[in-house]
Amino acid sequence: MKKQILILASTLLLASCMEFGPLAGDYDNPEPEKIYAEADLGDIPRKTIAEVKAMYDDGPVTFTEDFYIKGQVTTSDREGNFYRGFYIQDETSGIEIKVGKTGLYNFYKPAQWIYVLCKGLTIGDYEGAKQIGKEDITGEYESTYIDIQMLIDRHVLKGEIGEPVDTLDLTGKQIYEGSKVKEEYIGKLVKIDGLTYANGIFCLMYVDPNLNHKLQSNRIFLDEGHEWNSGPASGAVTLDGKPVNKNWNVHTWGMTKARCETLLESGAFDSANIGNDDDALLGVADADGVINRTKVKPSAYSVSQYFRLNNESTKKYLAIRSSGYAKFADTAIPDRVLGMSGGVIPSSGSTERITVVGVFGVYREDPQLTLIDMAGVYKSDGKTPWYKSDGSVNE
Repeated sequence: MKKQILILASTLLLASCMEFGPLAGDYDNPEPEKIYAEADLGDIPRKTIAEVKAMYDDGPVTFTEDFYIKGQVTTSDREGNFYRGFYIQDETSGIEIKVGKTGLYNFYKPAQWIYVLCKGLTIGDYEGAKQIGKEDITGEYESTYIDIQMLIDRHVLKGEIGEPVDTLDLTGKQIYEGSKVKEEYIGKLVKIDGLTYANGIFCLMYVDPNLNHKLQSNRIFLDEGHEWNSGPASGAVTLDGKPVNKNWNVHTWGMTKARCETLLESGAFDSANIGNDDDALLGVADADGVINRTKVKPSAYSVSQYFRLNNESTKKYLAIRSSGYAKFADTAIPDRVLGMSGGVIPSSGSTERITVVGVFGVYREDPQLTLIDMAGVYKSDGKTPWYKSDGSVNE
């Protein structure tokens, strides 16, 4: 019996060596990655990105016809301000492709041509911005991430790296078509100059980020100018006696968990309210003015810093949005840009002009720009960067 077991074991070992030997050889000499061109797509018709956006019909649309779009990559998630997706643009517009992976900068390079086979994919809308992904069977979002590698390989084809994508110079007047942001600019790499800091932010926080984000009793809005929450009280100071500015003392592009905790403990958020736009429920602070740490749990949050548009436009402001998980989230906005002196920002903001480069977008009909990295923030001449390569301010 023992001899039979030994013979069987030897046979299995030999079979496994025969089976896995060639696999090791293939791994050592992998097939070169295929680089696609339009000729590889045969008779499949092409649509422009603008044409595909126009197919959105007041709700998500799953494509049933065979066609493709092509565009060049304009974003990178290396700095963490884009998450599980990247933008492409063609001559007509730009759009986000919701590839549900991280570290996409390793696979999709700036200016690389991408061909998206759209049949079976879904176009959805998130607060005014169109996205292409999978159908979300939960119904929570209009589209969701293409996160299965087989589907990514089937629908998202990589082409050659082309010439660098030119940024589109935009002014406040150009942004709008009537009272709405022009669809053709949404999703494109743009450059906007003449911006001045408006001393205001938008940041949606949660009492407990692990609970339902749609529950009004779990929401804290840091904003300015709404009747339900007009910003920090006039003359307010933090627990250590420092003034609280209208931007809630969020003087950075985003807000990491550590920064959030520091600001909570400082008392900078004491006059905020818990509730939604229509129903301010209760304050964040205890009766003694000290933050109740058992009530509000710190977390990383995206911040939209408001800047005034230089040119006349239907609306005056551009929100520059940065994730709390971006590497530059806690990078301070230069005091000169804030207009800050002695810890105080003038109520009306600053007069120091800056130029920014990033992906143009929209959030609830308001213009928004998402930075790719700190290299996209320039002084008023549009050429001199505000930040050095190490992230420090270039005074």
